[in-house]
Amino acid sequence: MVEKCEAVDELRPARRADDRSELCVVSHRLPATYHPDLGWQRSPGGLVSAVEPALRGASAKWFGRVSHGAPTPPSGPRQDLFALPVSQHAERNAVEGFCHRTLWPALHGLAGNVEQLDDWWQSYRNLSNRTAKLLATQAPVGATVWLHDYHFFAVPGRLKQLRPDLRVGVFCHTPVDASTLGSIAMSDELASSLRASDFIGVQTRSDAGGVQSLFLRDQVTEIERRINVAHLRGDGLPVVDIIDEQRSPREVAALYRAADLAIVTPVRDGLNLVAVEYSVINQDRECELILGVGAGAHQTIGSSCISVDGDDVMAIAGSIRAAMAEDPRRRETASRCGATVLGLDSADWFRRCSEYFAESTTVDP
Repeated sequence: MVEKCEAVDELRPARRADDRSELCVVSHRLPATYHPDLGWQRSPGGLVSAVEPALRGASAKWFGRVSHGAPTPPSGPRQDLFALPVSQHAERNAVEGFCHRTLWPALHGLAGNVEQLDDWWQSYRNLSNRTAKLLATQAPVGATVWLHDYHFFAVPGRLKQLRPDLRVGVFCHTPVDASTLGSIAMSDELASSLRASDFIGVQTRSDAGGVQSLFLRDQVTEIERRINVAHLRGDGLPVVDIIDEQRSPREVAALYRAADLAIVTPVRDGLNLVAVEYSVINQDRECELILGVGAGAHQTIGSSCISVDGDDVMAIAGSIRAAMAEDPRRRETASRCGATVLGLDSADWFRRCSEYFAESTTVDP
């Protein structure tokens, strides 16, 4: 059993002695689990049940986590089993904490069940670094390392830094809810690590879309970081501050009120309450609203705002430049829009729908 890895600057990949070492499978469980009274027994779980039959007849190294102090796992005629030791502290914080109480519910879209502790994340990150170092010492030159599931999301980035010759793949055996996963504090670092993979496998087209959405968010965050580094404010606050967590109506109203310019540019939208709310809240002050023609609200307030094609990036950029260069005393589109939509509230909408219901007639069968 491999119980420690050498320092990073001493890493030496295993030599390719034969074809059996060209594939390295990495999973939370080995296909065999050690019991003090029974010895090594076949592991339960769907992942082992799926992967083990697929590897029959193939040569591979299979790495899996075991409790610290377990004996050397058995090896088959064509597959070598390697233990990834996990301390009690890492089992409690990285596995039971971050993996099972943060990542698992986040991936399944169970936002109300997501728990986050910094100690869990730090333990997960440290365990991932140790796993990457160990794999870097054991994987043969040019091997394929196949990581299975969310227990190893932070491994690809570090492993590719240590061994760029390796081909690294990840397969996620759970759903991928990009919205909830993207809301956890460390989602950007996890997305960055996953992006270092050579390939990522998921179970459904919907899950593939979830991964792509997560990566898009990661790219937006990187752009935000570059802008803030290049354009420093005198007060130390960021030029761009992306807010993607839930805010109370009072907090949202305060943000609307603090803004001199609102940019609402959907390619197409039903109504878009953001444009309407911003206009109403700022009806008594000079500010600007840039509104995409694809928003339903444009039919009501389009003549009173700066109109733009939400699918034309250059047109949007030009409108922003023009709005920012204008004399603040002449910024009045939002106030004009606010006056236009002031009477369009939800109570009036409900009242009119109720009247239509009352006026409708039913036909007896």
